[in-house]
Amino acid sequence: KRAIAAGFTDIEIDLQITRDDVLVLSHEPVWVDGNGASHKIATMTAHELFAMNPQIVRLDRVLQLFGSDVHWHLEAKPQNPMERTSAMARALSRAIAQAHLRRQPIVDSFQISLITSLQGQCACDLAWDAPFQQPLNQGLLRAARGAGAQWVYVEASALTSSAIQQAHALGIRVAAYTINDLAELSRLLPDLPDAVITDRSDLVSEFKQWRAATPR
Repeated sequence: KRAIAAGFTDIEIDLQITRDDVLVLSHEPVWVDGNGASHKIATMTAHELFAMNPQIVRLDRVLQLFGSDVHWHLEAKPQNPMERTSAMARALSRAIAQAHLRRQPIVDSFQISLITSLQGQCACDLAWDAPFQQPLNQGLLRAARGAGAQWVYVEASALTSSAIQQAHALGIRVAAYTINDLAELSRLLPDLPDAVITDRSDLVSEFKQWRAATPR
């Protein structure tokens, strides 16, 4: 709600999947209870998970409440073994189809096999999260294209203006994360990423002022 109120048009959320194939919002694959015990989300049913932590939110509920308001970036967290990767791909495809979103979402993942699994079955754009802090190069861009990705997500410190040019030459768009200081964008001029991921809900107005004053 804060992000929408601040004027963000795009929101990224992290997803895990329960044992019975329910997608939930969580960055971590485990939930730690009040006693310090860890519970792996992938081994629990949705009923078990919600009974232990009622604050965990289902993806379908989020899309039902806010689906028409924003452009969604859905990060599918890596799953093992391979059959769980396929389950994640099927669940995402189903959730997106049932949500009837106004804008086609982007599904991104560090797990390139998951991105490949989504080809042809998901009404979404695909993005590969490049290996963390590894400089974006031709090899990684070719891997992204081979997986069917239209986007590549790159940790900001590993991104250069030249890499953005190379990606655009191959028809691949670039998202940079996590940028909380506009100085990180300034060093990439004149070639800026196509999207920026930030933790700061107040960055929109600051970015608009910076962009208006920045030579094109």
